[in-house]
Amino acid sequence: MEPRFQAAFKAMEDLEKGSIANPDEGRMVGHYWLRNSKLAPKPTLKTLIENTLDSICAFSDDIISGKVSF
Repeated sequence: MEPRFQAAFKAMEDLEKGSIANPDEGRMVGHYWLRNSKLAPKPTLKTLIENTLDSICAFSDDIISGKVSF
């Protein structure tokens, strides 16, 4: 079983570093980067994630404060 475990750990490490997870679509899998943007393999991805989260938080604050209503 040890070789299978090592292969699984290596595959996970590769995914975390930005390897292509779906060759048909040519995309990385990075949903876990949303929980920790420091794990993003590229500085541009880290910045995009942080900016988006900042925008969501600001919008949420505006709703809570009553600045925005529906």
